[in-house]
Amino acid sequence: MRAFVEQHASDPAERLPRTFDFLEASVRDKQFHGCIFVSAAGEHKDTVNPVFHAAVMHKRLTIAYFEELAHAARFAEPKRIGTEINLLHEGAMAVAQMTRIAEPVRQAKRMAGQLLAAEERSSSARGGDASQRTRAS
Repeated sequence: MRAFVEQHASDPAERLPRTFDFLEASVRDKQFHGCIFVSAAGEHKDTVNPVFHAAVMHKRLTIAYFEELAHAARFAEPKRIGTEINLLHEGAMAVAQMTRIAEPVRQAKRMAGQLLAAEERSSSARGGDASQRTRAS
């Protein structure tokens, strides 16, 4: 995902939405059968199982990447945004797995756009007062 996003978006504010383009490409692949990490965690339910731990670590790293992108785009609350973007990704992936269509990913991307457009940006991104709202588009 990181390589795809960096290749398709140079502006930090455009990188979070581009993660959904990567997800859509993944969902459209004939080999897509849902998230292998969710499947692995489901098959290895014991929380001390190393497979379960690996799946959890992957999810944590994905959230950290979304937080990194939110921070680079100078959002005031990158941790929360990273978690919310992850939730949109996870939901879109689960619905796409069941429906076998990419529309849930496009819907999640639109929702993410609305979320990001309403978010506060740090004053260093705007050169002004941090209490003002700006569009992240």
